[in-house]
Amino acid sequence: MIVKEIGTVYFRNLHTQKVLFDEGLNIICGDNGQGKTNLLEAVYLCCIGKSPRTERDADMINNRQPQAKVRLLYNGRYGDGEIEIILDGKTKQISVNNVPLKRTGDLMGYFNAVYFSPDELKLVKASPQERRRYMDIALSQTDKLYFYSLSGYNKTLQQRNNLLRRGGCSAALLSPWDEILAREGARIHQRRRIFIEKLKPVCAQIHANLSDDRESLDVEYESRLEGASLAEVEGGFLKQLASAVEKDIQNGFTSVGIQRDDIKISINGVDLRRFGSQGQQRTCALSLKIGETEFIKEVTGEYPVLLLDDVLSELDISRQKRLMSINSQIQTIITCTHIDSALPKMRSQLEIHDGQVDMYDNFERNE
Repeated sequence: MIVKEIGTVYFRNLHTQKVLFDEGLNIICGDNGQGKTNLLEAVYLCCIGKSPRTERDADMINNRQPQAKVRLLYNGRYGDGEIEIILDGKTKQISVNNVPLKRTGDLMGYFNAVYFSPDELKLVKASPQERRRYMDIALSQTDKLYFYSLSGYNKTLQQRNNLLRRGGCSAALLSPWDEILAREGARIHQRRRIFIEKLKPVCAQIHANLSDDRESLDVEYESRLEGASLAEVEGGFLKQLASAVEKDIQNGFTSVGIQRDDIKISINGVDLRRFGSQGQQRTCALSLKIGETEFIKEVTGEYPVLLLDDVLSELDISRQKRLMSINSQIQTIITCTHIDSALPKMRSQLEIHDGQVDMYDNFERNE
């Protein structure tokens, strides 16, 4: 899968323009504050329908304009496609190939991308919520049923918690919500477990390459739910909900379930969530993100687009070289402030100044 073109109209500080991308490695250079991250944000918006940087759609609209528009042209295994998103701060209009979508979730799976920025360090060192989000985004891109199971689970969990907070609850009153939580939660648990099992050897190999075989990465799925089959997980979940009902009524929230899952991340046997240098955490987070591309390739049959925001400045030159050569089959778009002269010549480079992208091809294609 590749991005062919991204068009922006009043999106953050970006000019009204069209930006073309090469099938391979693309570099976007510019000083800080010029719009490099905004350009990657526009691309990723067309992947999941949400920004990786803000919960407020209004933040993505130029503050002097009533609305913003992003239009992405891509090519995948089923041919060319077009995604258009219009934001006005209150509503969001999404269309694929000129056909409007009723729900943001319906966008999942058309255009797949993996996004990494320095802020993704929270994937390793922040709360378990960030690691669950990592699993959920990867799985939602490859499985719409997972997305809708997760959406149904979260709505049911909120309703159950609302009942618990009101007081006067009983096990009988909670029973209908428990059945939905157990059914949807079991499906989510099974998909997450399989995801981590597939990810484990891939990320270990990627991390070994990035660290020049000096570090061994291990990831494990942590969950209180157990069972080999879907029915066993569902039954066990119902038992846990029943056992915890008195505590839940007393505390006013649901204390068991997949909303408490986590990923254990270890380097050379040491839990990186609690220990480890910032450099180790950054390389680990990058390994997890690149591993996600391999998972998406296995499930969908094609690689997603890899979006790397300001990652080079945080890596030494040897790791930069390994990153740039990690997989030539993946279209990769990297932002940076400058290119080290020790790196190999790039195939496509763009310069950005004050939101305006200048494209030029003075690399391999013209040699």
